[in-house]
Order: sequence, then C-alpha cells, then structure tokens
Amino acid sequence: MNEYTAIGIDPDVRGFECNRVYSSTGKNERSYFESTNKGISDFIAWATTSKNVVIAIEGRNGQNRQLEGTLHNANIPFYSFSPNQVESFRKAYFGEQKTNAIDAEATARFALSLQGQGKLCKYERKWFPDNELRDLTRMYGVESKQLTVVYNRLWKSLRKASVEVYGALGGGAKRALEPGLLGQKGTLLLLKEKPDLSTWCNCSTDEILKIIGNHGSENRDSLIKSLQTASKYTSPVPHSLQVIISGTASQALLTKSQKYLFTKEMEIASEENSAVKLLLKEKGIGIITAATIIAEIIDINRFPTNNHLASYCGLGRKQHSTGTNHKERKEIHYNRRLKNAFMTAAKNYVRFNPTSHLAGYFRNLITKRQMAITEARKRVARALVRYFYRILKELSFKEKEVAIHELANGAKSSTKSSNSKTTTTTILSVVGKEGEIKLPANSSLKKRRKYG
Repeated sequence: MNEYTAIGIDPDVRGFECNRVYSSTGKNERSYFESTNKGISDFIAWATTSKNVVIAIEGRNGQNRQLEGTLHNANIPFYSFSPNQVESFRKAYFGEQKTNAIDAEATARFALSLQGQGKLCKYERKWFPDNELRDLTRMYGVESKQLTVVYNRLWKSLRKASVEVYGALGGGAKRALEPGLLGQKGTLLLLKEKPDLSTWCNCSTDEILKIIGNHGSENRDSLIKSLQTASKYTSPVPHSLQVIISGTASQALLTKSQKYLFTKEMEIASEENSAVKLLLKEKGIGIITAATIIAEIIDINRFPTNNHLASYCGLGRKQHSTGTNHKERKEIHYNRRLKNAFMTAAKNYVRFNPTSHLAGYFRNLITKRQMAITEARKRVARALVRYFYRILKELSFKEKEVAIHELANGAKSSTKSSNSKTTTTTILSVVGKEGEIKLPANSSLKKRRKYG
C-alpha cells in the first residue's frame, strides 16, 4: 500500500499557510510562504521533497491564481476544494475552532480521506481558463451594468431639469430605460458642455454641431431643431443640477470609451482562439457573445454531455422525486454570465437567421403555444447549447487529430534517421483535457468519434 503525504493550503492576502500531513504516522508540520515569486518557488522546493505528495488548496482562483498558475506551468498536479467542504470537514474533525493553520490541516486531512476512498481524482484541476479573455469579458459586463446605472441617473436628472427636453430625447416612451438618443455620443457631449438646457435655444445650429460633430447630417439637424424647440419652454437649470448632468454625461462618455477598448482587446485576444472563431461564423453571434461563451466554458471537454453544459448554464432542469411525486426544478447554482450570453445569442440568432429551423421553432412557441417571449427565447438558448456543444466537441477532436499527426510525423522522421533494424511498434499518447487517447503510429485516423 502506497503511503501518501498531503499538503493542505489555506491562502490569505499576503501568502498561504501550509500544513503537511503524513498518512503513515498522522503527524503534521506547518509552514508559511509569501505570495511572491521567491515564496512560491520555495514552496515548490519544500513540497517536492516528499514522494507521493498530494497538494490540496482551499478555494480556487482569486488569491490562489498565482500559485495555481505556477503549479500548472510546472506540471505539478493539485486538487481544489470549496471552502464549504473544508469547513464541514473541519467542524467534524476539529470542532468549531478556526484558524488558518487549522484550515490548512483540515484541507490536507480531507484530501487524505478522499484518497483512501478513491474519490480524490474528481477534484483535480485539469482545466484552466484563458485569464486574458475572461478578464476582458467580465470587465465588459461590469462596464455595461455601470453604463445602465449612469443612463438611468441621467434620465432622472433630465426629467427634473426639463420635461420637454426629456420627451424630445425619447423619455417617457415604452422603452425609455434604453439609452436611445441619449446614448449617442453627440447628445452626451452636448449635455457635458452645456448642462443648462434653457440656453440651447439661444445657440446657433453651427455652434451645436461644433460640439456634437457630424456636420451636414439630416438626422443631426432634425435632432437639433427638436432640442432647440424644447429648450424654449425650459426654465433655467439650477447650478447644482447642472453639475450633476455634466458629471453624469462625462461618466457615460468615459464608460462607453472603456467598453470600446475592451471590445478591441477581445478581438485581439481572440485572433488565435479557434473556438471563438468558430462561433463567430454563426450569423448574429458577435465577438462579445462568442468570447464570453468560450471564456466561461473554459474547455468543452469538462462536460460529458450537452445536458451537463445546460445545467451549468442554468438552462436545464434537475429531477426532484420523492415517493410517487415526480417533479423537475430549476437550477439554483449556475453560471449567470454564461446564461446571459446564451440568452443574447438566442435573441440575435433568431433575428439574423429568420429562415432557420430555430427561428421557426421560436415563432411556433409564441404563436401556437402562446408562450412568453422570454420563455421561448430560453428554449432556443437550450437548443443553441446542444448545437454549440456539438461543434465545439468536433473542433476539439480535430485539434487532437492534428496533434496526433504532428507527433506521428516527428516519430517517422526520427525513425528514418536511425539505423536500427529492430522493428518496434510506436505508441503515440496524446493527453487531452478529457483524458488520454492512445493510437498506434500506423493506425488509421479516418475514423471519427461521435459526440452528443
């Protein structure tokens, strides 16, 4: 029977507490390392002194990101547990007392317990996200939410300043929460430079065009005339409200520019990403939606079937049966960013592919089954999960085939250069994200595996 040594890690802001537990004796030893390059290198040297070592970390990403990246780059396997799992084990083993050292020891002993039961393998971290792409998509989402808040604040300020200008910009309509004319760069520049709405009627058309730009546009001319007409019936705006309008418009302009920069960086970061390029080939799927889906999925091989991916997206239902009652419930814990991306993809896919079967399915749900638009769109999103899962699986398999061919060509060239007369069978092993594929060098690669 193999003896294992488990190292439990409990990270904090400045470093991480480590506790090494020996399965043979049950003894443990503590150590602390800082989250610096030197501290992490010292930890790896300290951890690799033992044989059959199991490295277990409480939590994932966040404060663990640098340590996890170093372990991954060094090809050192490690396991991640959620804080709730560690807390439950700690209370059962140590009681209510809690310190970083106790959490680290609980993490190590929990790993040893799972190792003895043969259940530790499912906690191994095999897939790692594209941090650059994921950070960009998530920051874009944060800026989008912030921009909505800014627009709503600006609508309220305009309502207080002038009901006439508020109505001229589209306020009070059924879709007043959307920016509309207010979201245009020219309108925001005008509000920033001239927050006193009552003075617009005294400005010439050329003077306003100099602020908002786009000279000679008929739409701009009609907008300026409507705003000048509304300004005639507007009372002078108090100075405090002018400061609020000007500052809010400036914030909206800055947030819009940040979103634009994030979009451009997404395009650059996705140039070498074959999965993002594959989704971009679908009509209605833009760079933001495609990058968000791929960044949040991380690796399609994480999910055995499309049902698992749908559950992760919050677009599936789980069975809840007891006795003779058989019910299905909605998912509570799921990736909300990924669900929003699939809902957006469903909306745009139906719009830009009106002759597709999914568009016909969407119309049938609304007209014949009298289903709400949101619920019908959710059904289309679930169908897109099935479709995207299939094409991403096929792409993953093709990439593995390419890797196999490259290794096969390298093996053949090395075999020709050698003068050995011994006939050997070369086995090529390509380790992917979902497991290991082993093929003889002379085997046929034309056989395709079916997924989903």
